[in-house]
Amino acid sequence: MCWVTWSQHGNDVPPHSGSPPSIDAYDQLLPSRRVTRPDGRRDEPVTVHRHRGPTEQAAGAAVDQACRMLRLPTIRVQCPDMADAAARDRMSYRGFLAELLMAECDDRARRRSERRIKAAAFSREKSLRAYYL
Repeated sequence: MCWVTWSQHGNDVPPHSGSPPSIDAYDQLLPSRRVTRPDGRRDEPVTVHRHRGPTEQAAGAAVDQACRMLRLPTIRVQCPDMADAAARDRMSYRGFLAELLMAECDDRARRRSERRIKAAAFSREKSLRAYYL
């Protein structure tokens, strides 16, 4: 992968040592722009900053779509509530992921059991009294 070197932009910073520069380093490379008002006066220079991630709404839509594609119905349904609970409990990312995956595994095991019982086509349920009459 080819990264832009600092010297190409006139900075006195040496080129990177193999790893990509941080986002803040890229922000320093962005040009400062002067904003001209409609009356012709110029404002102070404004640095253009990049957005660092999707909005909450976009992230929710992306998770929903990915769960549909990967066929993870339990995660799709429970993710918003579990994310809010994880934020309240200050759970780590790994802890949150573990909770989501365990919920998916538990739900799949429950549905698998229900499918197998239905596929076995057992006769109607009988009590012990029905056998002794």
